[in-house]
Amino acid sequence: MRSKIHRDLKRNRDILHELAPSGKRKVKREMLQRAGFDWHFHTHRIPTRGDRAYQFCYDYGVLELGEGMCLIVQNKISA
Repeated sequence: MRSKIHRDLKRNRDILHELAPSGKRKVKREMLQRAGFDWHFHTHRIPTRGDRAYQFCYDYGVLELGEGMCLIVQNKISA
């Protein structure tokens, strides 16, 4: 079971990376769905100042902006 969850998380992360290789991009929610993104699988959430939250899969996150749009970002943590 653990390997299936890891596989699903990795697939979500790979989809976000493929759609936003530069680390930031607005996309239609429909584009994420067509690519196979599963909204049920994420590693953590980071709240915004409003009532929304970024949903992360490892280092890539997605924020629903409304009106069918989403923002994909990469959390670049320097060591």
